[in-house]
Amino acid sequence: MAPQPLNTLQNLLNDALAETPPGRSIWVALSGGLDSCLLLALAATVCEQADRSLHAIHINHGLQAAALNFEAHCRALCERTNVPLRVVNVAVDTQGEGIEGAARNARYKAFLPTFPLAIRSGWPSTRTIRRKPFYLRPYAAAVCAA
Repeated sequence: MAPQPLNTLQNLLNDALAETPPGRSIWVALSGGLDSCLLLALAATVCEQADRSLHAIHINHGLQAAALNFEAHCRALCERTNVPLRVVNVAVDTQGEGIEGAARNARYKAFLPTFPLAIRSGWPSTRTIRRKPFYLRPYAAAVCAA
């Protein structure tokens, strides 16, 4: 029998939590899309059960007409889940690279004030769920369809 999507994701979150030293916060990068919203909602439950601090960060690139709507959606979701949210507005400089690469670089620069030690040391204590050997979107879609 195949693993249930929520159980698989919850196990990944529990593993990430176990790897995070006590007293350190768990952060979710929240785009406002389906993947990150599902991840935040489940992380809020897992962190509450483990009595751990959870925070979210939303990077507003301002690249889409709906950018402010995504930000408002992130604010509302964080308010409903009682997760402190940090919003960072960035300017994306596309000179010399494509829009996706420029947006990624702007995000990483925006993360620096929040995660300076992790970034300077190559993110050793940071776990990204999307780097696991599955993609979150099919799991999110399966959960939302259930």
